[in-house]
Amino acid sequence: MYKPKVKICGLKRPEDIQIVNKYKPDFAGFVFAPSKRRVTPEYAKSLINNLDSSILRAGIFVNEEAAIAAEIAVYCGLDAIQLHGDEDNGYIKKLRDLLYNKYNYNKCNYNKCNKRGCSLHNTTDISQINSELSEMQNIPVTNKNIPGMDNSIPEIWKAVRVKDRESLNFLHKYQADAYVLDTYSEKAYGGTGNAFDWEIARGIAAEGIKIILAGGLNPQNIRRAIDIVMPFAVDVSSGVETNGCKDEEKVKEFIFMI
Repeated sequence: MYKPKVKICGLKRPEDIQIVNKYKPDFAGFVFAPSKRRVTPEYAKSLINNLDSSILRAGIFVNEEAAIAAEIAVYCGLDAIQLHGDEDNGYIKKLRDLLYNKYNYNKCNYNKCNKRGCSLHNTTDISQINSELSEMQNIPVTNKNIPGMDNSIPEIWKAVRVKDRESLNFLHKYQADAYVLDTYSEKAYGGTGNAFDWEIARGIAAEGIKIILAGGLNPQNIRRAIDIVMPFAVDVSSGVETNGCKDEEKVKEFIFMI
């Protein structure tokens, strides 16, 4: 039975961290965009400091300035940057350049440097950033070797809002590392809690495109969704909540069903 990676998104409380530390999904998601689940970089980092080192961190952004997104990625030690707005290939290229050059990820040897130990501050002082990266060279690396993940800089995931089969043409438009398939909405960039017709995405993963399936997933429908789409990962937030908060039993059931 095919088992994708699991991302629990929209973590915002210490209790949420305790839940994911117990059931260990592959990714934990933190929202840095306008949302009821939005967290500040400082608060996200305080949560991440208590996150199990085996769980990778994804940050969700909507039309954020590339320089700010890159700074937050460094500050919080993100493993993936998830773009849910109108970001185009020019934005993606700029963001990559910032991660490689301005923040010198390429000079930070990941065989020696543990991003989870980063103490970088929200600053544009490059000399300070370089100095702090240099100080990290002797910190042992934690587990970042998940198949399908790039181990150099944070991956860039582009969200595509799926309305019909033509929506998937955007998968060939962007130069992202992976694509988050979410439900189309005229009122929001994501997080609606509604599912799209998964048959639209059948066979897309077989084309070698790395898919993160999102939108309206819950413990009751997740297995069917996986069997149809066969994604690299599945992404859930409201589907494992009760009254707007992560529900341990729902998280447990969701992961069990996978």
